Amino acid sequence: MMRPLPSRSRPAATPDAQPPFRAWKAAAVMALARVNKDAVTAMERAWDGYYIRGLNPENAATQAACDYPGHHPSDWAIKARW
Repeated sequence: MMRPLPSRSRPAATPDAQPPFRAWKAAAVMALARVNKDAVTAMERAWDGYYIRGLNPENAATQAACDYPGHHPSDWAIKARW
């Protein structure tokens, strides 16, 4: 006799579950504007990585501000190339 398979119910949402990506990213972008006014943008791939790693928006903004100089050369470096 076969036993019935257990039902596949969704696990109850935990209080520390992450919000949807769009809401999380909007909060992270606002936090980034507070942390570093020069780094108003970050690469989309970076936001994806921060979200997947489970960083909260404030920590993601701090990380994006630290990563910003490596991805965006300063003005003098851009002018020196031309």
